[in-house]
Amino acid sequence: MIILVLSTWGLWANYGLFGNVIFAGMAVLIPVYLAGMIRTKNRNPVTVFLGAISAWAAPGGGKVGNDKFMFRKPHQTAGATLMDGLSRPTPEQPDPVPAVQPIVPVQMPEPAPAPVPAARRSVTALDRLMAQSFPQKQ
Repeated sequence: MIILVLSTWGLWANYGLFGNVIFAGMAVLIPVYLAGMIRTKNRNPVTVFLGAISAWAAPGGGKVGNDKFMFRKPHQTAGATLMDGLSRPTPEQPDPVPAVQPIVPVQMPEPAPAPVPAARRSVTALDRLMAQSFPQKQ
């Protein structure tokens, strides 16, 4: 990390001497600290490397059963739905014709004004627990 930071100094060193030193220190210490958090105890470094390579080479959509996951192409489907309460025409009977009824407009009553809620303080979890433990007498 130190070699990488020093070799790219010209790309990012725009913070003045003090800022550059702090940035370089953080750019070295943070990856080293994070790498130290990776559990490698009792693990073969070869399997760790192969796992990283397989994760890097995995398809973006993931895998299903060791195969690349592919969405199916969009396609049209067709079908029929029978709804309960409707009669089905049979070859012996013609289609039932519904009775035609005139459309009568319905007068809707005016909605009642919404009641204005009284100002209430918020109820916390502790308030609810206390209310369950000590029921209020009415």
